[in-house]
Amino acid sequence: MSTRRRTLFPFLWVPTVLFLGHQWTLSQHLLIPFADDYLDPFLAVPLMVGWPVALLHRFWKSPIQWKSWPVFLFSAALTILFEWWIPMTDSRFTSDPWDGIGYFTGACWVHFWLRKRVPLS
Repeated sequence: MSTRRRTLFPFLWVPTVLFLGHQWTLSQHLLIPFADDYLDPFLAVPLMVGWPVALLHRFWKSPIQWKSWPVFLFSAALTILFEWWIPMTDSRFTSDPWDGIGYFTGACWVHFWLRKRVPLS
């Protein structure tokens, strides 16, 4: 296993296993209130950013310049889309500011994990 894949392993698999495990508990009608409310927003950014970064590092041979601002911009876009625009336009959805905090907390985790482990060019 290459050094890049080894260093990204916990970053990718921990949130992936947590997310899939939580989805399984939901499918079995096992309610875990804290996880049901806050886990998915927290894991959204690490999963949606982590897997593309891992694939880039797996198949792209030259070093990739890592920047943190796109991750935070992506979190802002998720927050605006899912916590403001969609609830404003569709009454089936409600806005929850804690979800926005979860998106940004996940972005902070991505920032600190990848900043420390992904080689900069």
